[in-house]
This record gives sequence, C-alpha cells and structure tokens, in this order.
Amino acid sequence: MLAAVDAGGLPVRDAGATVQSTGAELEDDVRRHEFRLIAQALQAEQGRRERTAQRLGISPRTLRYKLAQMRELSEFSMLLEG
Repeated sequence: MLAAVDAGGLPVRDAGATVQSTGAELEDDVRRHEFRLIAQALQAEQGRRERTAQRLGISPRTLRYKLAQMRELSEFSMLLEG
C-alpha cells in the first residue's frame, strides 16, 4: 500500500486505492519512458554521447550503462524507429 509523504506536519493519507498497475508493470513503464527520453536526447544531439549525457543531467558512464541495458533489452532500435 502506498502512502503520501508527510510534508511539514500535513497528515499522511492512503494513496494506494487508485493504483491499477502492478509493481512489475510500473517498473517496465518507467524503464520504457527512460529509454524513450534517452533515444530522443541522442537524436537531438546527433548521436554525440557526451552532449547527450549533459543534456540528460547524467554522467557519460551512466549513459553508457543505460545504452547497454537498452541494447540487451532490444528497446533501442524499436525506440529509434517509432
């Protein structure tokens, strides 16, 4: 069950009643969104990884790691095509 964060003395309330996705579905959705943002940034920077990393606010090493994940999951080519 999800709960809202206590912000400055405000009461904590249950926020899980309307959640429809399972944890695995949410994780997949977040990963696909992240990969889509990376693909868009790569295109905007014409494939220049250093500038892409700067644009995304991540280190070049993190970008390399994410690109490797994308290749492993065959998401990279699908995102660039569509």
